[in-house]
Amino acid sequence: MNNAAGIDKLPLNVTSFSEMISQSKIYVDKTDLVGTIALSKGPLFLSRPRRFGKSTLVNTFHELFANGLDKFKGLKIDQQHIWQDHTYQVIHLDLSLFKSISEKDYFSNRLYELLKQQFKGHKHCFTDEYSRTEALSNTLDLYPECSLVLLVDEYDAPLTQVLDNNAEFINRRNELSAFFQTIKSYSSRFRFIFITGVARFSNTSIFPALTL
Repeated sequence: MNNAAGIDKLPLNVTSFSEMISQSKIYVDKTDLVGTIALSKGPLFLSRPRRFGKSTLVNTFHELFANGLDKFKGLKIDQQHIWQDHTYQVIHLDLSLFKSISEKDYFSNRLYELLKQQFKGHKHCFTDEYSRTEALSNTLDLYPECSLVLLVDEYDAPLTQVLDNNAEFINRRNELSAFFQTIKSYSSRFRFIFITGVARFSNTSIFPALTL
């Protein structure tokens, strides 16, 4: 294999597990560990520096829970018969998308729109006749127990972008706190909750009830 061909196989700037497999990129098989984590119950929080593969791990969970072993054929999780679970509706929130503070309530509106997009096309649609928290609660009320998977990538990105703007920091912190409080109240609806971040803020009350 020449150098050009070798470089082409490297998953440079690719975080999607499905894309890596579909394009036959080099992939270090740690799916046995992925499966072991996915079998656990309760919310999990992973804090690591940037470029440590958090987004790839989240995407791998997404593929596993949403589509089962379709893209895992021949990998350890398949060979070792680790995964026997069925598929789930996956709510995948990438909060690294929310970095602008150019307009009032920008973060709140974008978070709300992302939630609507995630529920759109599913069995139940995220409604907007009520407040954001009530809309989320009313929607989760419609789902049976253990029918959803929640993946939150870089929960802290909206906060680290506004460390020099105390008012906006508090606004985003309160929105995140209300969101996770609602998730806690409906924790029985979730089979698996996985949250990643670069920083873990103390005394911000973002995870007051999730005990992460």
